[in-house]
Amino acid sequence: MNQIAKSLASKWGIEGFNNHENEALKVGYIDSFFPDYFPLKQRLLEGRDGITDGNKKKHYNALRIYSYTLFENAWYGYLATYADHQETRFNIQSHDIIFENAFRNHLPSFSSAILNFGTCRDLFFIVLKLVINESSVNDADGIKDLLNTRYTNVDHFIRELSQLCPAQDFLDEGKNFFSRNMFRNFFAHKIRLLWWKNEQCSSIDYFVTKQIYSDIQDRRHAEYHNQIENIFRDHNSYENLIKTSSCSELVSASEMLQEAHDSIANFLNRSFGVITV
Repeated sequence: MNQIAKSLASKWGIEGFNNHENEALKVGYIDSFFPDYFPLKQRLLEGRDGITDGNKKKHYNALRIYSYTLFENAWYGYLATYADHQETRFNIQSHDIIFENAFRNHLPSFSSAILNFGTCRDLFFIVLKLVINESSVNDADGIKDLLNTRYTNVDHFIRELSQLCPAQDFLDEGKNFFSRNMFRNFFAHKIRLLWWKNEQCSSIDYFVTKQIYSDIQDRRHAEYHNQIENIFRDHNSYENLIKTSSCSELVSASEMLQEAHDSIANFLNRSFGVITV
């Protein structure tokens, strides 16, 4: 991978290899999660530079920009998820306000990571449309339609995804990628995350019960609506439940983010590997 990075840097400068990619490469992130990213970037840059058709050049550039943005979002999500220690510092009127390990115990920070992963889905929709329809960037009307790309149900998404790769295991990964947004939509937009601390399990993380986490992931609406009603009735009972539960009955904030990152990164990398130019 280092050799491809050197080639990208020597031929295209910062366009080929920038500081974010350099940091991700140094800590082994690209080798572990995105081994198909640099080869795709190289194919897109070589393809763009090897043709004279202006519309095809725009198409290659659009794919490069969106694939980089997906990689960058996933890399940020990895940092928020796997960093051994996190520190966010704000200086307001010469006063320092510091959050430590905020993505694991500070709800607005955790929610920003969840929203970041959800954005990956919306961006990938555009990548898929670009792959299916190369002429989508030819004019302003096409670009308008491209930016409004939406998939309202998983069946429509899978039908178009199969044009990228028809392998059943890839399509199954695509279904999981599509459906993961349920957790983002619910906890980022509907209700405050139902979490609390359990000092026996971690001094850093907050937790949710495995039951409510799986209810939301699996769309068992009646079950989590009942949970929410109970919390509205007496939120202390839920907090006490988390405080006194065994670790095996809980899911930590870092575990939730790790699961989201790993499944999204693996699907995106596999998609990068099958994009042909």
